[in-house]
Amino acid sequence: TYNRLEGSLAVRGLFDSLYAIVMAGKTSVQPHTYVFDVDTLTLSAGAYSWRNEQDVQFRTNYDGTRVMHATMTRAGESIDLKGMLHYTGAFDFEASLRKFDLAGLEQLLHNTKMQESEQGFSGLVDASLQLSGATTAPVITFSATIENTSYRQTRIGSVRASIVYRDLSAMLNIVVTAGADDSTPRLTINGTLPVSLAIEGVT
Repeated sequence: TYNRLEGSLAVRGLFDSLYAIVMAGKTSVQPHTYVFDVDTLTLSAGAYSWRNEQDVQFRTNYDGTRVMHATMTRAGESIDLKGMLHYTGAFDFEASLRKFDLAGLEQLLHNTKMQESEQGFSGLVDASLQLSGATTAPVITFSATIENTSYRQTRIGSVRASIVYRDLSAMLNIVVTAGADDSTPRLTINGTLPVSLAIEGVT
């Protein structure tokens, strides 16, 4: 038999007098595994807050650290993260962002000019991110769609973007159209950018 050890954790912090975190949960030690289950997690910037939908679950063992489930929500918006960071430096993560309101950037960035009426961004973002490979040779796939985009009352339209990074090179594709049903681009950006996103010395 194995006597499971249990404990609790509580974190409360304030950064730059604006960004706050409140976290509470349980910890336990199981055979060859450390377990962290966070049942309360709130990230705030003033009145702008994101909260966990269900328990945020982490597991750490000899193989590395796994994010079992991490979903944060605000109104109809959501952020989801899951994946594994191996002790060798290899990783495999998936993240998604759904119905993110760009108007929230005004509060997140604490930009008083953008917080003035109709002086910031508007639009809804759906995005997905996949990370794989290793810290020394990452592979990154990012895609996003932004609908009804505007900035300072100037309509931009529908934006679709994709970025694929591997082998020290990032391939970009960005298409802007008048609307989601419009197939005629107002603006198209295609290119390849030589860049290294490797993090050396991390294992």
